[in-house]
Amino acid sequence: MPTKAVAREVLTELKAETDRWAAALTRHIDSVEKVERRDMVTASDLDMNELIETLDGIEDRAAMALVRVADKLVAEGADAATSKASKAIAEPFVDPKPIRRAVRRMARDSWEAGRAAIRREITGQVDMDAIAFEPPREAFDWLMAKVETVTGVLAEDLESTVRLAILESIKQGDTTQDAILRLREALEPWLGDPTRVDPVRAAELVTPSRLETIVRTNTTEAFNMGRLVELRRPQLDDVIEMVEYSAILDTRTTDICRYLSGRTFMKGDPDLDRLLPPNHHNCRSLLVPVPPSGEDDAREQLIDSEGKGRAFELAGRGFAKPKVQPRRGRSR
Repeated sequence: MPTKAVAREVLTELKAETDRWAAALTRHIDSVEKVERRDMVTASDLDMNELIETLDGIEDRAAMALVRVADKLVAEGADAATSKASKAIAEPFVDPKPIRRAVRRMARDSWEAGRAAIRREITGQVDMDAIAFEPPREAFDWLMAKVETVTGVLAEDLESTVRLAILESIKQGDTTQDAILRLREALEPWLGDPTRVDPVRAAELVTPSRLETIVRTNTTEAFNMGRLVELRRPQLDDVIEMVEYSAILDTRTTDICRYLSGRTFMKGDPDLDRLLPPNHHNCRSLLVPVPPSGEDDAREQLIDSEGKGRAFELAGRGFAKPKVQPRRGRSR
């Protein structure tokens, strides 16, 4: 569980983000009744390139910060490997603080980007300025828990990788240069290799594949959760009832996303939380609100229990989320 100090730090950062919107929102906070029906963006109208560009920028910042962490471990690990002293490997090598900072910014920026994007998309349908931007408390708690989980996974993965490489260097009697090379090879999934060309994609250098996968997958999840948080606001219950699962269909589309693409869910369906994108590594699928004008067609694509069961079977291992308790309050 995150400490109170971490919670306060994250809360402070989120408040700073919210304050940027304050000037535009203060005149509307007491005007929830002004929600109006208009036209809105549909799945076919979305500028996917713009959304992907936004996510790419968030991912690049996170990847650069985490590469710096891994790069520092190479030097520290080489020193430990060549010291030949048991005390050199007695303590943990990985400091989780810089990892947590990078993950927190990645999750927060993705989450806020998802919230902001959905507000823009449905502005034509409702007056989103009439709804306060402050996120629900449970959504904030989810974000904090996600940060701590991802930080723990990354720190543990790096720790075990570096420690094994150091022990092998000690065993082989490596010089400092040999130890550096061994650590860089072990950390290639985190650092990439600017000196080597990918044998499959001959025109591209070897990239930090492990790092890219973790960053992209978690960016997608936070982005979609931010969208869902906004869509589930009570003020929108009479306007937005359903969401559509929208995937980029090409030769790289997975079975799970091809199966779910175009299918719809009631926005309060607990199973929507379990099938929230991502449903596989490197997933870029999105949840898109269904406008009132499209509800009749959307109901024909409404996924039933059998369809959900098939989706759970197709989801990547470890991606189908645990069952959750039904949400209290209004159901549809």
